[in-house]
Amino acid sequence: NSLRLICGKIVNHPRVRTLIILLIIINAIMMGVATFDFVDDNPKVSQAFEMTDLVFLVIFTVELAMQLVYHGYKLFLDGWLFFDFVIVVLSWSLSQLQIIRAFRIFRALRLITRVKVMK
Repeated sequence: NSLRLICGKIVNHPRVRTLIILLIIINAIMMGVATFDFVDDNPKVSQAFEMTDLVFLVIFTVELAMQLVYHGYKLFLDGWLFFDFVIVVLSWSLSQLQIIRAFRIFRALRLITRVKVMK
């Protein structure tokens, strides 16, 4: 019960929410830049983008895990949190498929609801 409350305080803290929004924006920009030829043409640049993408995925997974601890099964009743769950699970499950990597860009849609919540 106390772990649940701690997770809730962390993921609902305004600074954490702002950080997640910022990370979503940066991740979306990087995914867009990763479509340019110079990324695929240079193995070191491509590897750097893949590692950065993995770091973002780990951060989003930790946030989702904390949301799950806080909300429990009710996470699956919230459309946006359920959407995040699907995106993160598919991202881990099918990480080699480009379409799933591109699908994660839809996380940026959460900006709409997160910005409204912060107002």
